[in-house]
Amino acid sequence: MMTGIHSPNGGDATIYGLNIKTHMPTIQQNLGLCQQFDVLFEDLTVCEHLDFACEMKNIPAPKKLEYINHTLTVVMLHEHKDKKVKELSGGMKRKLSLGMAIVTKPKLLILDEPTSGLDVESRQQLWTLIK
Repeated sequence: MMTGIHSPNGGDATIYGLNIKTHMPTIQQNLGLCQQFDVLFEDLTVCEHLDFACEMKNIPAPKKLEYINHTLTVVMLHEHKDKKVKELSGGMKRKLSLGMAIVTKPKLLILDEPTSGLDVESRQQLWTLIK
């Protein structure tokens, strides 16, 4: 309900003063979502996924490259930027899913098990990033 994937069937909520029933498109522009299961396209590269996330939030072209490069660095995927998802490990896919959630610098993040499947070092680095 809070992400706009499903319509609310009761109750009420606001996010940053905006009602989820009447202002969901505006809320979604300021929302980053990392679901429990990776929602990725096997034949797209890491960069193409981040570019797609930017397109979905209408990030202007001059900012896109800056946002993508910053995200590749913070989620530690820069050296894998041209790999297709089908070539990535499970941990790299989780990093990419988190990267897609944060690439547009949203005001609100909804994270569902963002570090599951990561090794201990990567998990610590990403929790530090999230904090």
